[in-house]
Amino acid sequence: MRAMWRWLVIGAIGCGGGQRELVPLRLSDEAPVDAAAQEPACRAGNGRACVALGGRYYRAEGVDRDDAVARTWFARGCEVGASEGCMWQGVMTMNGEGGPRDLVAALHLLRPACTGGLARACIGVELLSYQGAGGLARDQAGALRELDGRCIAKDGVACGFLAGLWLNDAGLGDEREAVGYARRGCELDDAMACHLL
Repeated sequence: MRAMWRWLVIGAIGCGGGQRELVPLRLSDEAPVDAAAQEPACRAGNGRACVALGGRYYRAEGVDRDDAVARTWFARGCEVGASEGCMWQGVMTMNGEGGPRDLVAALHLLRPACTGGLARACIGVELLSYQGAGGLARDQAGALRELDGRCIAKDGVACGFLAGLWLNDAGLGDEREAVGYARRGCELDDAMACHLL
């Protein structure tokens, strides 16, 4: 089964290609768990139901996998105020999944989700900053500091991204640093960090 998060444009930042597995979709009490109930709830304005429905299409859970449909449901969730919908729509927009790749639009979706407290959206913003993409000034040092702070705060995904950057980015290329971040990320259950070891 495909991971819920195929994260960010890894190849564009020099981390190889591949899939990122982050946190699984968590349904709140207000989102119907039954797939048949999710669509009407979403159409009625339940943002969490929209996010859950988008996740089902993205992961092919009980439906055929369809990134365009998933992106549409995430967008609907965002429209009705579910910041998770904005974040996931931003990730798909950043990756060009289910529609055109647009880093400026991705940033506009990820930044408010980050401000709203969604750490994974913040990682997306930092990676755009590292690349100087989406209209952001290139700030590799600042992005590395932010990601390092998240890694220290026990965010395994941030550690995994740092490992990839230190290992593969031509400007960093420090295997010892990469291994340290990969170990820390793997201890925190980040699949990519473990893969790098």
